[in-house]
Amino acid sequence: MNMDCLFCKIVNGDIPAEIVKNTERVTAFKDISPQAPVHILVIPNSHFDNMAEVSKNDAKLAGEIFALADEIAKGNSALNKARAAIDRVLGRIAAPNIPTEIIPAP
Repeated sequence: MNMDCLFCKIVNGDIPAEIVKNTERVTAFKDISPQAPVHILVIPNSHFDNMAEVSKNDAKLAGEIFALADEIAKGNSALNKARAAIDRVLGRIAAPNIPTEIIPAP
């Protein structure tokens, strides 16, 4: 846990969030600044700087992140044609703790 990280604070319950679903190792919640009517972030409950770090250190966790994203997308009719994106912009992390976003596809 990195207590300077916004997402770690959400997982820890220090910052409120509308939790969609959580497991022992992954949390999904609604984005507070949605880019679409349904915009959900899926993050590991432990702090990682990027998805490459997750996959190198815990490949099973990487799979759990995408499995939960898939489960949420399949359970929401607004996400019938959803896309999942790892939040990374031009090699730089757009947000700490690499959220995986689920939003409707265009």
